Parts: sequence; C-alpha cells; structure tokens
Amino acid sequence: MPKSKKEAMLGALESLSSALDIPAGTLTKGAQIVLSSNREATIEGCKGVLEYSDDKIRLSTGSSIIRFTGSELEIKSLSPGYAAVKGFIVSVEFEN
Repeated sequence: MPKSKKEAMLGALESLSSALDIPAGTLTKGAQIVLSSNREATIEGCKGVLEYSDDKIRLSTGSSIIRFTGSELEIKSLSPGYAAVKGFIVSVEFEN
C-alpha cells in the first residue's frame, strides 16, 4: 500500500535527522522538552495548560499531553508555543 504524502515527508524528515545526528522529532512539529537536572524543564510546542498545582502540571502539545509530577512545581514562563516548569521534578509522563 503506498504511503501518503504526509507519511513520506515524516519518513524523509526522520532520515534527515538521523543523518544529521540530531534528535528525532527536531525537524517535525512535535514538542521539544529540555530538562535541566530535575529542577527545570522547557517545553517548545506547548499549546496550553490543562492542570496546574504545586505537585502536578499537565500541558497540551496538540498531539499529546505531558504530565510533570513533583513538588513545588510552578510555571515560570508561558507564551505561545513555549512553557518553562520549575520545581522538584520527580517524573515526566506522556499521555495520548
């Protein structure tokens, strides 16, 4: 069965990122998460905040949900497409 144009494009982007030795998803519209130890996370591709408390933060990326759990969590920065979470991060989980 032939691939759709979108599947072919995603495959080509994955091959390119592999050839350039950069993380998968860097060239696509997926969210980018950078962790600085367990104290800070920056999320590019954030579409909105779904849940916010000092022990749990859930963010939407459009295609999935990212859940941070820990203590003293706070959103230090929030702008279109970007969020920064600070605190003591115990886990990062992905929901569909």
